[in-house]
Formats: sequence, C-alpha cells, structure tokens
Amino acid sequence: MRPGAGQSGQASPEYVGLILLVALSAAAFAAVKVEPGIASAVQGAFCDAVGAECAPAVTPQESLEQQEAILEDALEGTLGEFLAMKSSPEHDPRMDYSDDGCSAPTGSEKFWFHFREACERHDFGYRNSKRLGLFDDYKERIDLLFADDMIAACEEEAWWQRRPCRWMAGVYFGAVSIGGGSCDLPGELLGRVPGPCAPEHG
Repeated sequence: MRPGAGQSGQASPEYVGLILLVALSAAAFAAVKVEPGIASAVQGAFCDAVGAECAPAVTPQESLEQQEAILEDALEGTLGEFLAMKSSPEHDPRMDYSDDGCSAPTGSEKFWFHFREACERHDFGYRNSKRLGLFDDYKERIDLLFADDMIAACEEEAWWQRRPCRWMAGVYFGAVSIGGGSCDLPGELLGRVPGPCAPEHG
C-alpha cells in the first residue's frame, strides 16, 4: 500500500501553509513593542504580513463605549425603531435583548392594555445599563421613557379605554419607580398618568 504524505516525510501544501502561518504570527509578535494596546499592534502587524484586510481590534473600553452608544440609540429613537433593531438578525450580539414583560404579575402575554412593546424597551434598558454598570445613571430616564411609551400605547385604544389605560400605565410606572426608591412624575406627565405615583395618591 502506498504510504500517505505524512508517512513518506512529504508535507502537504496545507501543512506547509500552517507552518508558514505560525511563523508569520511569531514574526508579528516579535516585531511589536510590548505596551498598552499590544493586541491592536499585533493584529496590524499580522494582517500586514499576510496581506489581509483586518478589522481593527477593539479594546475593552472601546467595547463598553460602543455598547453604551447602542443603549443610547435604543433610548433616543422611537419605540418602533427599537423594535426593528431588536428583531434584526444583525443586531449587536453583545447586547441583552431578552425580556420578561417587565415582570408583569398578570403574565408577560396577558397585559390589560398593549404595554408589551413598552416593556420590551424598558427591560432592554434595565438589563443593559446594569450589565454596563450604568444603571444609576440611566434608571430614571428609562422609567420616564417607559411612561411615555405606555401613554402612547393608550392613545391607540378606543376613547373609552384611554382613561383606565393611563391609570394602568401609572400603576406600572409606579411599580418600577418605587422599586428604585422614587415615585416622582415630571411636570409633563402630571395629570396624564393617574395611579399610585399621581399627586392625589401622595
């Protein structure tokens, strides 16, 4: 039987290529001065050596800044834009898009009114701001946006359901706000959101 390439002492083209790749990697490391940012420099030297176009390496700090920018976009844009980003197969995998419907006691699929989508953005804001260590900076803003999203949903209800819908929005807003030790409505929401955080409830 004819011996294989490895048995005959002859290296296959793939094996030679692997050795060359390892050698180029070693050369790239040897050419780089050890200092902060070494990963980017090593990657650049290696890509130059193999003649490849490589995306620049991202430092941990740059990664955090990029993720905070995504969080900002999610909170700055419309609810529809957030939902499109969430459903896109190309959304950033570093972000947490999971949700439990604001931990609604009625069950995530059994809202009295159409607050599911508002809850999805609220959960996104909470989970990612906590993960990035920015929860204290973002909590109030996320809660107020939640109230706005719910009020907007109430406007889509039949006219005779809007008042009870806004009251329920106030209950949800109160639950998340009180959970954080605060139950203050900004001026633009006073009179629009009844419920436990309204002035008449103390």
